Amino acid sequence: MPTDRMRVSVVVPAYNAGERLMQCVGSIMMQTYPAAEIIVVDDGSVDETASYVDTASSAGRIVGVHIVHAGRSAARNAGIAVARGEIIAFIDADCVAEPDWLAHLVAEFTDEKVVGVSGRVVYGAYGYAPAYYERVVENPDASWPMSGNCAYRAEILRMIDGFDETFDRYEDKELALRVWHFGEIARAPRAVVFHQVTGQVWPDLAYADSSAAWVRLARRHALSRDRNNPAPMWGPVLMPRKYGALVKRVARLPWTLRARKSPDAHVRARAAWELRWIRFLLAERAAIWRAALRERVLIV
Repeated sequence: MPTDRMRVSVVVPAYNAGERLMQCVGSIMMQTYPAAEIIVVDDGSVDETASYVDTASSAGRIVGVHIVHAGRSAARNAGIAVARGEIIAFIDADCVAEPDWLAHLVAEFTDEKVVGVSGRVVYGAYGYAPAYYERVVENPDASWPMSGNCAYRAEILRMIDGFDETFDRYEDKELALRVWHFGEIARAPRAVVFHQVTGQVWPDLAYADSSAAWVRLARRHALSRDRNNPAPMWGPVLMPRKYGALVKRVARLPWTLRARKSPDAHVRARAAWELRWIRFLLAERAAIWRAALRERVLIV
């Protein structure tokens, strides 16, 4: 089907998004390939997000939807429910799209085998050197089906009942693993959105716990189905590089503990960094082990 005839609905889930949401919507309105509709789903926000959605909806700039706070997947599903486009594109409220973002996403659907497309997510700006905790929201080669920059055929999303709302992490990967049954998910690295800098300083233990979602994915799906982004498995070992990093840092723990008392401030700072990494990696591995026991699957 020619792309100039494809109607595209853009769904933006928003929770306490404030000014970032306005910048996001503004970037969608400036697309070289105009969206048929911009659907903003207010996920029970308690800041100015709800009033912005009402004002922009009354002015005809967006389609506004309000739901009781239920999470990102529920918000996206609410957007899918009212979307009228043949293609449904997703972007997060803290992202800003380049002007040709939609054009590059939609171009991939000229191939009838393609049922989904993943785009590139850049943190901050081109040339920005993100820290570890910032890289988790990057998608530099468009290989991950990241929900902050992706698009699917509407009929497929409705056939599989959209996002699984029981996943609060890796819900985009879970969706993609079901979509792969129906066709290909293409990569569109020229379809770029910029994730705005959040100011977060370190991934907390809640993020470490999120890695346990991989165990649920392995229990429910053949992870090898996603040919764009193979699962980080080495036999039964999940995330083997992180496992190795943990072993390496634990082996170095005697030096780290001595270094905490060093008169050299740089050495003390390095020791503090090492201890924070150990704490994070241990919490992450413990979450994986607990999930493996709960799901009765051999993953370590």
